Amino acid sequence: MSATPWNSLEIHKTHHQRSHAPSRFWHSESSSLGATARIEQAQWASQKVVEYRLKVFETVAPKLNKLLCFYTFVGRWKELTQSDVLILKRELDEAFYVNRALFSSALLNEYQSFTRTLFEMYAERGS
Repeated sequence: MSATPWNSLEIHKTHHQRSHAPSRFWHSESSSLGATARIEQAQWASQKVVEYRLKVFETVAPKLNKLLCFYTFVGRWKELTQSDVLILKRELDEAFYVNRALFSSALLNEYQSFTRTLFEMYAERGS
């Protein structure tokens, strides 16, 4: 068969389609692998945030409970002095404000409401 322009074009197109088929497959595979990696990375990051929130919660929950017990005269409230209570509040303030980016604004608002109920803010020393 002689090489006519038409035959040459058809041979080139067929060869081109065959040679690029694996690369199209590889490209679609690699982009889906990239998407999978991004999803896995986002899940990992989310898991780390949850783990850190739990760590903060483990720190603040017992302190919040001690404050509540002190002000409601429940449990071991007699073991706490006023100085202990102020130290607890300062530690809780630090934990909540340092980690506020990890929690919702609703949680911070609830914490502030809780502490306003228990403490007179910005009072003079000793009053």
